[in-house]
Amino acid sequence: MLVTEDDDLPVGCERDLLHVDEALQRASQAETLIAGGAPEAAFLLLWSTLEGMMRRHSIHAAIPIDRLTPLALTNHLYSQGELSRQQFHRIKDLTSSRNRVAHGYHDSQLNEKTDDLLALVRELSDEWSEI
Repeated sequence: MLVTEDDDLPVGCERDLLHVDEALQRASQAETLIAGGAPEAAFLLLWSTLEGMMRRHSIHAAIPIDRLTPLALTNHLYSQGELSRQQFHRIKDLTSSRNRVAHGYHDSQLNEKTDDLLALVRELSDEWSEI
């Protein structure tokens, strides 16, 4: 049996989730990391930014997300019409790179994937300006 402590962050609460200005600031930090030759760090920073943005947007759109995994959250946002088909497929494609990088594997397309993730974060920041 696994016993865990109570969560510090209530499920579905906006507290401590990124705002749009913070997401854009992180995007700029990721560009600096890319220029400095650290695409893995940039990718992981951008991924956490994307996930935070999706969670905040879900709350604003009154979509119950509870403790959904990033992939389940992506599926749910798409099914609710909050992500375009192209955005949905981009995130699903980027998920495999996220898993590889997060678990210490190389990704031969990481530079391209990081650029795509950066563009996606900026795109969704524009669309979801209320976050």
